[in-house]
Amino acid sequence: MAGHDITDLRAGFAGCELVVLADLSTGTVLAADSAIKLGQEHFDRECALAAAVFGLSCGPSILSARLVRPTGLRVFARAGAETPEILCGVFAPGGDAAGFTEAARRFAAAALPGAAGA
Repeated sequence: MAGHDITDLRAGFAGCELVVLADLSTGTVLAADSAIKLGQEHFDRECALAAAVFGLSCGPSILSARLVRPTGLRVFARAGAETPEILCGVFAPGGDAAGFTEAARRFAAAALPGAAGA
């Protein structure tokens, strides 16, 4: 997976401040891109939040979620039904998150072996 791919994913959505690709089964951040320089702890926090939102016991039936806060919107999209990988997009208030879930799944299918068709 090339680093610029996740950069392109983030850049394709107005107001998208951060995209994190994480593995929920290990709690590991696999890749990230942000509009401003952020430390690893920010990426790790998004991974932990995704794990809390989806939970380890929720199973593959939940493929996406949105978390709305006064500070913005987080969109979570599983890479596929049988994969532990998840993408999180963090949007500023008023950001355009329309289509992020499908774009995140297309990105995952191209970047992750086994995510396509899952």
